[in-house]
Amino acid sequence: MHASRVVQKTRSTAHYTSNIVAMDAALAELNSSESPCIAVIARKHGVERTTLSRRWKGATTTRAQAAEDKRLLNNQQEEQLIQHIKQLCD
Repeated sequence: MHASRVVQKTRSTAHYTSNIVAMDAALAELNSSESPCIAVIARKHGVERTTLSRRWKGATTTRAQAAEDKRLLNNQQEEQLIQHIKQLCD
């Protein structure tokens, strides 16, 4: 039973990754189109029309971006803090 859970989680991760790729491709196509049709592009790339529309309008972001936005320090600030602490310890 435990092995099936691992397989199921792997499929979910793979599905999530393929959705990101499809969404990115759909967004790129929307941005490059002179007169984009969200419904047609969503069907073409196999993504939800409403999700594509919200992402394109900037109303929602990816899960990764949402997690990044919640962080108190961005990557550059975190690295600077680490370097500063290392200097203090020397």
